[in-house]
Amino acid sequence: MEIDNGDNTAQIFSWDSLPEVLKQALPPNYTYVIQNFNSKPPYRTEENFEVPNFELDAFVDVDSEEKASEWVTTFQSHSKTTMPQTKAYDINGNRVMFRESRHCIHSHMVKKKQGKNVKVKRPKSSRARDINCMASIHIRLERRRLSLSHPLEINIVFMHNHVINCAEALSFRRVKEEVREELLNYFKDGHSPSSALYAYQDELHLKATDEQELIELLADRSVNPDYDYTAKLFQKYREGALGSRNGKPMFERLAEIVQDYNSSGQGKAVLQEYDAYAGKAFILCIVTNLMCRVHEKILQAGELCYMDASASFEPLNSSITLIYTSCAVGALPLGLFITSDELEITLEKSINLLKTILPSYAFFGRGPQVGPIVFIADDSNAERNALELCWPKGIHLLCTFYVMQAFWKWVHDPKHHIKKEDRAPIMEKMKRILYVSSCSEMDTCYYEFKQMFYCLYPLLQKHFELLWNRRQFWALSFRVGLPMRGNNTNNYIERSF
Repeated sequence: MEIDNGDNTAQIFSWDSLPEVLKQALPPNYTYVIQNFNSKPPYRTEENFEVPNFELDAFVDVDSEEKASEWVTTFQSHSKTTMPQTKAYDINGNRVMFRESRHCIHSHMVKKKQGKNVKVKRPKSSRARDINCMASIHIRLERRRLSLSHPLEINIVFMHNHVINCAEALSFRRVKEEVREELLNYFKDGHSPSSALYAYQDELHLKATDEQELIELLADRSVNPDYDYTAKLFQKYREGALGSRNGKPMFERLAEIVQDYNSSGQGKAVLQEYDAYAGKAFILCIVTNLMCRVHEKILQAGELCYMDASASFEPLNSSITLIYTSCAVGALPLGLFITSDELEITLEKSINLLKTILPSYAFFGRGPQVGPIVFIADDSNAERNALELCWPKGIHLLCTFYVMQAFWKWVHDPKHHIKKEDRAPIMEKMKRILYVSSCSEMDTCYYEFKQMFYCLYPLLQKHFELLWNRRQFWALSFRVGLPMRGNNTNNYIERSF
């Protein structure tokens, strides 16, 4: 079908009156003057899908550069096509206000324009982008046509050689601006790239009216961006909001957050900025209102506390140290601090800073300077020394699980030459020594252990003697009379990371 009308006699088409093939491509809420429309034979894919093709010369009721760009964006969104700009014309003089050419993302012209390798590595792949698609659009807005009802001229060659509304084609679409803004709002709320994407996709599931619509939404990159895009967007957002890592803007922003938090009445925090030149480690201590209530209301807060650190949560590899207690309902927090390293001097400074924001009734009235009766921690010299310096009146014990785990690893290490048939008996004797309830029984088990294995394994003798000299920290027979309440490990705190 061909329609050829002059500007004075041209028929104005509303979107509802357009042919169906044009409705699938042209965006609604506009009217069109069709100058020329040629319906072409449809393109048939290898999977026997038909893709409608046509050529169209028309004018649109758009009279400014901003509205012209908006029409192009709406055209791509409605037709589910991605057509990057391949040629931008220099606007000289007063005749032309806006002019550009665009080609389908699957066109060779796009790859050539982007300056990428023009050689197609896998031309038969369903994910191939450069498949020589001939679809294009030319937009032109001249000043002399502004007095007419439809100034914007469009020339569309809708000659796609691929299925438009399929997962492969939709995966190349540009992310919409509103989607980008929504992800930025998630970042402002404190989300990471993965959690922001998860929350956003959860919203997509709720918005979809049926399974078919959900499948299309999830396949369309313009409304469901991939993780790489989200991560790069987060990187740009973080650099703009916080500056470079360990840079001055980041600590200025963090200082503002700490100040706002202290003013909010939700708890207390104290910050020491990182300064490599002055040898100052980064330290952030936090005590929330919930932690204060645990200190005040829970008896066990003054009896037994667990302390453990873990890292590798974020790119700076900061260490998070938690201090917990436990009661009938499970683990309850007493405080935490984040540090740039786990050196003894850093941990000591962190605990002293934490003590400054603990309430006066901390540890069920014992006070922040005295601390709890018993501390359980891993066998880290830095942690143990820092605890002994900051809370010298406390009894510092080792987690029995950690002791057994470390000994099991040592026994099963091939370089220590422990025979396979002896490994289980050695571990059984070690468990017996650790779990007996009296010192006399423990001494008896120890002598049996020596007689059975010391003559066979000199390395075992040397290693176990070091453990034996520190038995007061890990043997349960030394914990009789202490307020342990059946807890001898810090597994409560391990589950909190």
